[in-house]
Amino acid sequence: ARARRALEATRDRARRELDRDVLVIHEEGRWFRAPGANEGVSLRRRRALGPILGALGQARRQQPGRALAIDALVAAGWPSERVMARAGIDRVYNAVATLRRLGLRDAILRRDNGYLLDPDTELVMTREELDLSAHG
Repeated sequence: ARARRALEATRDRARRELDRDVLVIHEEGRWFRAPGANEGVSLRRRRALGPILGALGQARRQQPGRALAIDALVAAGWPSERVMARAGIDRVYNAVATLRRLGLRDAILRRDNGYLLDPDTELVMTREELDLSAHG
């Protein structure tokens, strides 16, 4: 019975992930698929973007509607660096602008002193890897 419930939960999750109106994010931010998109976008070669998106996803899961502060996003994107305040603001601004250009324009919101994923957009966090072999 436990195995059947696990299989059903996996099937339900896969159905949600196939729903194109859902934002799908790898738990560590390795890739995402924007709502309405047919394909995922790899962030593996974009050093800070993945961890920042992963942090936004985790924050959304834990506290929907609450912005993640700039310094938390700096810590996620550049964990081993000491970054001056103004430089950190600029880095996060540029990272968010890039994520928006890559397809998350409507999904990332600015509030107070930080950013968040739109709480009205359905979100699925996954551990599945993006299959790049199927993409030419």
